[in-house]
Amino acid sequence: MLKQNPSRADMRVVFVFSDFPLDAESTAGCFVFDEAINLIKKGVQLIVFKSSLKPASTKVSGIEVIGPIGARNLSVGLPRQIVLIFRLLKSLFLLGKYAIKHPRRSLYFLKLGYLLAKVASSKEVDIIHAHFAYPVGLIAAIAKVLS
Repeated sequence: MLKQNPSRADMRVVFVFSDFPLDAESTAGCFVFDEAINLIKKGVQLIVFKSSLKPASTKVSGIEVIGPIGARNLSVGLPRQIVLIFRLLKSLFLLGKYAIKHPRRSLYFLKLGYLLAKVASSKEVDIIHAHFAYPVGLIAAIAKVLS
């Protein structure tokens, strides 16, 4: 569950961005990297969920970057796990007709939303910040339904 009105010192933010750069010299997604560094300088605890990350997790300039494999390994407890699964079914309504037309891709988005919800729950995240409406905004919306 997302906290209400956290102070900046204990605020935890997860960025959802598939093109987050894995080194400081990369130009792809550099604006998000700069934004992340500025938030950290202001005392915000930041985690990045990168849906295309192949290793479980990595660190980039001190920023924790978690991929789907790393999210799978996070523990949220059995009662919370059951709630997440039931809410996952509810999030099918977010996809609507899209789920009927593209069932395979829809299941992939549901899976990523579920994994992002696990990250948010296990890391006690206050804010989920997605860059771009599709696909990461959809993944974040699914995670919000699950949280």
